[in-house]
Parts: sequence; C-alpha cells; structure tokens
Amino acid sequence: MKISREKASQRLYHRVSTPLSIQIDGKIYAALDWSLGGFRLKDWDIFDGSIKTGDIVSCIFDLPFQGFDITFDIQISVVRVDEENKQLATKFIDLDDRQIELMNHFVEQLVRGAMVPIGDTILRIDSPVTPVSTKPDPNPMQQIPTSRINLKMIIMSFLYISIGFFLFVLVSITIFENFMSIKVKTAVVNLDLETVVSLSDGRIENVRVSENDFMYPGEPMLSINSPSISKQLAESKIKIEHKKIELESLRRTYEVEFEAAASPNSKLLKLLKIEIDTCKAQIALENENLLALYDYKDKLNITSPAYGTLTKLYRKQGATVNKGDTIAIFERNAKPYIHAYLTHEEASEVTLGLYTKVRLLSQNRTLVGKVVDLQSDHLNELSYRPINDKTRTILVKIELQLDGLNITSTNNYSNGIVSPSLNRLNLKMGAPVEVLFPTTGISRKIINYYADSQFKNNKTGIAL
Repeated sequence: MKISREKASQRLYHRVSTPLSIQIDGKIYAALDWSLGGFRLKDWDIFDGSIKTGDIVSCIFDLPFQGFDITFDIQISVVRVDEENKQLATKFIDLDDRQIELMNHFVEQLVRGAMVPIGDTILRIDSPVTPVSTKPDPNPMQQIPTSRINLKMIIMSFLYISIGFFLFVLVSITIFENFMSIKVKTAVVNLDLETVVSLSDGRIENVRVSENDFMYPGEPMLSINSPSISKQLAESKIKIEHKKIELESLRRTYEVEFEAAASPNSKLLKLLKIEIDTCKAQIALENENLLALYDYKDKLNITSPAYGTLTKLYRKQGATVNKGDTIAIFERNAKPYIHAYLTHEEASEVTLGLYTKVRLLSQNRTLVGKVVDLQSDHLNELSYRPINDKTRTILVKIELQLDGLNITSTNNYSNGIVSPSLNRLNLKMGAPVEVLFPTTGISRKIINYYADSQFKNNKTGIAL
C-alpha cells in the first residue's frame, strides 16, 4: 500500500473564493480570495503611492449571502501592492468578536460543503458572543454574606426622604404665604424724620458734624454767615460810634456854656442838658438793637433739636443757601415703623393688634410686627410709598417688636457720652420690607407661635 504525504500548509486560515465586494475610497473592488486573516483584490488601479505597503485603510466589507448582504466597516493593513498583476493583498486588524464569529461560521460551512439555512445565520448574528458562565450559583449557607444591608439602598432612601421633606416644606410655605396670608412686597421703613432749613440767606460755615453722627439736644451742627446781618451789625456799630461822638460834643459844649453863663439855670444850659439825655437814650437804644442783631445771628447757627442722627447733609461747608432751603435731614431717636399700603379688600382682613411677619430684605432678617394703626393714605414730603399702584390707598402702620431682642447699638456723642439708639437695627428710611398678614385662624396661630418663640429665645440671649 502506497502512502503519500502532503506538505503541511503554512496558512493560518482557509481561503475561499466566494464573491466578496470591498469598497475603498468610494470605489468597489472584487476579491480573488479571502479568509479570516485578510483578502486579495483584483483589478487594482491605484499605483500613485497614495496607498502603499504598511498603510492602514478604512473600507466597507460586503459579503452577499442568499439574497441579502452582510456589511460592516473595518480597518485593513496593506500587505502587498502588485502593480504587475494589478492586485492588492491586505489583512484585517480590528475585527470584533461578532464579525469574527460571523465570518468563521460562513467559511466553515463552505469548507464542509453544506450551507445552513438563512435563519441559522441570522440567529448567529443576533446571538450574544459572551459565553454563559458555567460557574454554579453560590451556596446560600457558605457564599452569601451574613450582613445583607445594602449601603446604596440606604443612601438612596435617605436622599428620597430628604427630597420629599424639602418638597413638603416648600409646598407648605407656598400655601401659607399665598393662600393663608396677604403678602405685601411694597412695604417700607418709616422713621421720625424732619427737615433742617435755613433761616436766612447766606453761606454755610463751620460744619461740625457728618452724616450718620448721633447728636444730643442743642449740639451745634453748622453755622450760617448772613451778609445782610453782618451789614446791619456794622451799620449799628457805626451809628453807636456817631452817637458817642455827638454825645461827647454836647458835653463839651455844655461845659463851655456852663462856665460862661451868668446863671446855671439858663435856658441854653437846659436845652443842652435835654440834648445830652436824648443822645444817651439813642445810644442805649442802638446798643439794644446791636444785641438783638447778635442774638439773631446766633440763632442762624443750626443745632440739634433732640436726640437723634443726622441722616443726610445736602449742603457742605462754603455752600450758599437761601432762606427756606433744606440743609439736612434729621432722624429723631424713636422707634422705627413699617408702612404697608393695602387695598380696601385686603385691609378688611387686617385688625389692630394683629401680629405680622416682617422681613427686612436689606438685612436678610425676619422679625415680628404689630399693627398699631390703619388709616387712609396721608402723604408728606418725607414719606415713601409705591408710586406705581394707585389702588393701595390704606396705610397700615406696623410697630416692630424689639423689646427683649438681643440687638444693641450704641452711638458716640461728640463729647464722648455714649447712649443707646432706639433704632437698634440701624434701618434706613425707605428700606424695602416684605410683610405677611395672616388672614385665617390657622395662619394667625402660626404667626403668634412664631412671635412667642422669638421673644422666648431672645430673652435667653439668642440673637435673631
């Protein structure tokens, strides 16, 4: 028996010559043969050096199978460019598991000579390539941990509870402020202010205070030099000097006539005596007029009318003023009030003595207020109110409940004396305020409880 042995093939994969189309740079080429390692194209026509050995090229792999095409994008590496035979040899470099499995299935069926139905191939395309684990399930008594607390579940539960609580609080506040209360966003701070005006025409001299200085009654603020008063003073002094010279002349004349007269009771001496007395009276009258002018000049100096603060100084030293001009704004040392303007419909829900929730927007602070007065809007030049809403004509005056609060503020006098200010929050006139007026029994109880808790906390030294 003769046995023939064939030389072992050095190829790693079986080569097949079934139809295969490769698209490179928009042009389609047919494959002479192909395998799982690569393919060889015929009718290759690019020899300008743009594609050479070792280059990595992107192409579209198109394998026809029983009436439909299996197509996918791949990367290939150029192995050889045969210009004589017009061929291009390449190899695959980045096939994934699914592509390798599909091509391997196709080649094996061709080698065996039996192609499977299309349904089996489609099933292989859709089936996962990750093998199913053959490791048995863990033994409940040995491999399941004794502690089955899931940290992730605890964290997520806490997160959900926190979000739920936050939403509950948000909804509760929204209902309380919009359905159980009247929210007024146009309220303002109102202080006891008065204007300081000039009593005469003149020029400001000797300004002794600055804005926001705390003052005591009668403390000098500034002085005004009036040219007219200065002129009158000078004229009065000159008139007095003239009268003094006239008086001296009359006295000398009297002395001369007294020596020459035969009798001391002569008519001429009596007339000179009368003129001397009249001149003395005129001098005394002019002195009183001069004192009155000095007193009036002193009254032109502006002093503090009471304990309080100079909040605004409109004219500086050296500025000229006319009689009646506003020089400064003075704030008396009194409790601040909140002015809120309501419509008639809203005011019907508000009563005297009602506790309110006051939010000082400029200081990000919430306090308790008490309604002390309701009246029709009465305006003056030192009042602030919303000018864009003509329907809010009811003025509600609210007193801030500052007694017992741990809010202290001291101001230094010019002479070193220290005194507390009743405006312990250092509020400014016209500062924006938001006020909540409770309109239902529940909201009133909530505000009252809030007020009681604040007073109780601050009596123990807890600052708001």
